[in-house]
Amino acid sequence: MAAVDPAGEAAPPRGGAVAYSGAIHWEYSPDLDHDADPGEIVWAWVAFEDDPTIGKDRPIAVVGRSDDRRLVALMLSSRNHDGDARWIPIGSGQWDREGRASWVRRDRVLVVSSAAVRREGAVLPRSTYDAIVLAMRGNAPVQGSRARAARPGLRERLQRLLGRRPSGRS
Repeated sequence: MAAVDPAGEAAPPRGGAVAYSGAIHWEYSPDLDHDADPGEIVWAWVAFEDDPTIGKDRPIAVVGRSDDRRLVALMLSSRNHDGDARWIPIGSGQWDREGRASWVRRDRVLVVSSAAVRREGAVLPRSTYDAIVLAMRGNAPVQGSRARAARPGLRERLQRLLGRRPSGRS
């Protein structure tokens, strides 16, 4: 049976983003060239968590690649998720035409083929990508990395952003 969205629309024949639990090869290589790349916000059909036979088209942050070179991504939301540890605040950017703040869900990792990406949206700033990687390191297996190490002080800035006190400070 083909997956359908809430309006009864079938998932695109080229597929969509589905749950993923494998290794993530972290990579920051955005290039708005009509090919989805790690470090970009793109749009793809995403299966619902509670019923993977339905879903909807939504923005996702591409953070790396799987062993088979598919795109590993995290879904975005403009709904306020302050105080929810499952969500990483990333602020606003070109990916939201209304300039709303966005959150990335870190406990639901997705994988999608590049052919299933409907369109590119924007490049994630490098500092935002690094903050996502830092927050994700405890949630997913990591295999290698082409991403630079996070800048010194990024952990403290992220902890401050999340409302946590940096360790060793009062």
